[in-house]
Amino acid sequence: MPMFRFVPFSTFLPDLFSGLHYLKGTGGVGNTHVVHLVALRTAPDLLHDTVLANLTQIANGHGYTTDGVMLATEGSIVDDVFVLSAAESTPWTSDGNMENFSWVAVVNMTSGGLIAAAAVVPTALSSAGASQSYRFDGGVIMATAIGAP
Repeated sequence: MPMFRFVPFSTFLPDLFSGLHYLKGTGGVGNTHVVHLVALRTAPDLLHDTVLANLTQIANGHGYTTDGVMLATEGSIVDDVFVLSAAESTPWTSDGNMENFSWVAVVNMTSGGLIAAAAVVPTALSSAGASQSYRFDGGVIMATAIGAP
């Protein structure tokens, strides 16, 4: 997948301030929450969706596992800007029959809260017969100014 622009869900900052998201530090280490990248069948409602159950994931199977894959994330706050970044990964390898998707979402699997979503055009990186692999290029998922809630 080429790089794309993630847009935070409207609940992200209030959830961050209320303690629903603990993302500072390296994902999955210590008390930092686990973050997943999930593939979506339909566009999310960035204003009204609040939890993973509100999203419509693609069908399980053919290279995709329900609830997606864990991202190696790192969160930091510098000069009142919260930055969430992720390492490069190859989240899905299709057997050629994986359902198409045009959106991905970043979800806090520990709390169930939604972080951000992006429209994507999946790109096959390697083809062997009918199979294809998809790559998440990594980098900054989002950088958003924070202030008093």
